[in-house]
Amino acid sequence: MAPSINFNHLYYFWSVARHGSVTAAARELRVAQPSISVQLKQLEKSLGCPLFHRVGRRLTLTESGHLVQRYADEIFRLGEDLVEAASGNADRFAKPLVIGLSDAMPKIVVRALLLPALAAHPGLSYICREWRLDTMMTELSMRRMDLVFTDSPPAPAASRDTVTYNVGSTGVLVCAAPALARRLRHGYPASLAGAPMVLPADNTSLRGSLNTWFEANGIQPKIVIEAEDRSMLHHFAASGTGAVSVAEITADEVCSQFQIERVGVMRGVKEFYYAVAVERDRQHPAVETICEDARKRFQSSVS
Repeated sequence: MAPSINFNHLYYFWSVARHGSVTAAARELRVAQPSISVQLKQLEKSLGCPLFHRVGRRLTLTESGHLVQRYADEIFRLGEDLVEAASGNADRFAKPLVIGLSDAMPKIVVRALLLPALAAHPGLSYICREWRLDTMMTELSMRRMDLVFTDSPPAPAASRDTVTYNVGSTGVLVCAAPALARRLRHGYPASLAGAPMVLPADNTSLRGSLNTWFEANGIQPKIVIEAEDRSMLHHFAASGTGAVSVAEITADEVCSQFQIERVGVMRGVKEFYYAVAVERDRQHPAVETICEDARKRFQSSVS
């Protein structure tokens, strides 16, 4: 039988891992530093691996230490949930909804997805963070995030214990500043061959679809700028730097805001949007509302 974990030792480790020093952890826990040091050594002995190494005056986690910290995060957060649920005082709406946004997710789409939740839950506060998808999936698994919006589904290995909602899809248009748009409308889409374009970065889901469309149509545009930030691309398109791909569901607002015009539809190109959350029985109560309202919005926009 595998040895059992002493959760008091684990809790002391968790505090030291978060603070980076025994001194700070002792202050938080109101115990003597030697007591913490002894319990850390006992935990390392029971697990059979070192959890810290010293860098200057700070303790930094070893690879095994990072693994143990991830489990400790989950264990003690579940403990907090258990106490709230057992007491009958769990007001899950009192906690902010922490949302992760992939770099390539159009912010206009994010706003459209969140507005119904703002109206439905006026007392709820939101924290939005923009990171790489793999980083956000780690945050989600550790329950430091409640929901992730992305334009590509997470890899199966990264999505364990999560639910992925396909909230909708939209067509894609080519838009450009007025003078360039007038020129590109003649003979579209062949007119895009050699034309200046500002495109999503090569590592984005949409860029893969655009590359496939260009190849299928025998088109090789002149790529002037690549970026993950959609708003940046819109700004460059507005300056006349190049034509840009725009999600159809956001086209009216993007064209109005940046004073660019529609050139034509990229037939067959779709952009998909996903929401990833922890399993349903552990979700923030606003998550289901957001995902259901998002699906309704996309359905109405294409009907």
